[in-house]
Amino acid sequence: MADLKPIRSSQDYEDALAEMKALWGTATGTPAGDRLEILATLVDAYEAEHFPIDAPSPQEASQFRSEQQAPTRSGTSARFEIYKDMNGAYRFRFKVNSEVLFTSDAYPNKSLLLAVIDTLRAGAASSIVYDEAA
Repeated sequence: MADLKPIRSSQDYEDALAEMKALWGTATGTPAGDRLEILATLVDAYEAEHFPIDAPSPQEASQFRSEQQAPTRSGTSARFEIYKDMNGAYRFRFKVNSEVLFTSDAYPNKSLLLAVIDTLRAGAASSIVYDEAA
């Protein structure tokens, strides 16, 4: 874990994000996976201090909830529900029409979980199905 240090500047932050991107997908419990987890924790702390997210107004919260529950064009309602498990790790459930289709692995912080959700959302429309069972 050599050369890990607190994130004190925007350059430190950008460097940490670049390194996280390079380490993305490494196996948990490996030196690289441990480094990714520590970097994610440091980035989460930096973002909480430098990019705080204000609580929504009641009107904004109501609008967001309505949008999340609105059926899509196909008549289905799909959403990611974020929650903390019993160990304090962040996870999500992917639901379609109130039915849980799958749940995520555990992530040490919300920033990392949100990055996973963004990756899934970005790749969903263009993803290809490979049928290895045929």
